[in-house]
Amino acid sequence: MKKVKIAGLAAAVLLAITPATGTTYAAETGTQDSGFDVTKLTDAFNQFTGFFKDAFSKIQGVFDKDAKDDEPTTQEGIATQQVNKLGNVVYTDNDTAGKLHANLNTLVQWQGPLESNQFARTLFNGYGELPALNIINEDTYNIIKAGEKYDYTFSYPYSTDNDVNDAFDNFLNGKGAQVKVTINSIDEATKKVVNTKELVFINNTDTATSTDNLNIKFNTPIKVAVGSDTLPIKESESGKANTTIDNTKGMVVTPKEVDPQGFYETKTDAAKRTNPLDLGSKFTEKGKTYYQPVEITFDTNKVNLTKIADNANTNESAVFNLNGQRVLTDQIKPDTDGINSVTYVREIVVGDKDATTPDTDNPDTDKPDTDKPDTNKPDTDKPDPEEEVGVWKETNQDGIITTNNQIANLYNDDNVLTTRSLADNTQWITDKSRVNSATGQKQYRVSTHEWVNASDVSYQDKVDKFFTSVTQYPEFHTVNLAGPSGFVYALYNQDGIRSLRGLAGRTSWATDQRATDADGNIYYRVSTDEWVQQGVGVDVN
Repeated sequence: MKKVKIAGLAAAVLLAITPATGTTYAAETGTQDSGFDVTKLTDAFNQFTGFFKDAFSKIQGVFDKDAKDDEPTTQEGIATQQVNKLGNVVYTDNDTAGKLHANLNTLVQWQGPLESNQFARTLFNGYGELPALNIINEDTYNIIKAGEKYDYTFSYPYSTDNDVNDAFDNFLNGKGAQVKVTINSIDEATKKVVNTKELVFINNTDTATSTDNLNIKFNTPIKVAVGSDTLPIKESESGKANTTIDNTKGMVVTPKEVDPQGFYETKTDAAKRTNPLDLGSKFTEKGKTYYQPVEITFDTNKVNLTKIADNANTNESAVFNLNGQRVLTDQIKPDTDGINSVTYVREIVVGDKDATTPDTDNPDTDKPDTDKPDTNKPDTDKPDPEEEVGVWKETNQDGIITTNNQIANLYNDDNVLTTRSLADNTQWITDKSRVNSATGQKQYRVSTHEWVNASDVSYQDKVDKFFTSVTQYPEFHTVNLAGPSGFVYALYNQDGIRSLRGLAGRTSWATDQRATDADGNIYYRVSTDEWVQQGVGVDVN
């Protein structure tokens, strides 16, 4: 409720009760001609107005109390409002993201809660032993600092220390990985938690994961068409799309660079970089196979290939593989002159050309061109779509995909990165897959014009209906969601797949159907095919 100003209302009432009389006063005596004592009348009037002032003062107090919900009147309330306004913290450079682990560990392990000025300093620019998160400006710092009756603590909303460590390991991987921190506001007098805020730190850098194991996979052969350009096969994007890299924990490891190089007659020549071929700008020989080295370079501080190789050679449980085969020493360039790379060799197979290409080698137009295909017959020489460079061949494939332990980016129909992504460890329905003929890259479709890389998910065939029973209510019921307002309740469709949308805490929704899954979990329908699961914080009446 907004604060109501009633001073004007009180004045209007007082004006209405002021005596309105035509009686004149004697200037000399201060008495009315009728003989009334003006002093007594004034005293009575003051007593009467005092009653109204007291009454309106109490009403004013009631409005002040109600106003605190939306407009805090205490320094602590205003400070809490600022804490609740803290948004997600996104890092886009490696240096800043790399400092987060140490800073948050210092806060979580702090002996006792932080006083308001210490807490404000931490959010601002730090001081002394206090780390700096650098997520508020000076004005906000001064507001939070003024809430002196509150203390603050930091904690991780993870079950075990292993969960915390895994979260940070994944965070350092970048690409949208997250670490969540809970801030509790505590009343100094009662020692009770009066406010809880979850803060999410997001690492949008493209940092390679620090690892002692490496598993590199690549597609080979790569099919190209006669007459197609050689340049796209030599560009970095062709190498990136063709290569997946992770460690033994299943975490993606990001290299600094993937560099496809020239073409060679034999695999040995490609591995040794001897006798390179000059193919020009086009692939011209049908059925020809070439060999191309692809060099992958890593940040030595994150992935030291020499140490990983030595470890793999002396420790049977250590992994350093290329397509399941142990990496050989001559495939590694050690960290000399800033180089820290490993190379694999892939095959490039030249397929058929488009049979509709005019035959310029036959100048005789007076006799039939027997080399040309009969347009009235099936064109058996025309290549399959997958043999054409850059063509995406789609296949109907009803199933369910599950994202890996980090978010998965989405791409549009033209394979351009979108601004949306799929949360880690979530399931989604797919109806199609597609494979790029030039790179071998595979993707699954998760919406009308959005695709996810197969390397970022696992696939399984679609199962039977997720809900075992659905009950229609004779009338609408209400689903009430507990706070805080910043909490998001997940939504699922009738196949048990989590939606991109969610419901905010401290909201209510109409429901007309109740469903049960095979495990006995209960769901309530809140839109055409979106259901919220019954659980803590979900109340239905």
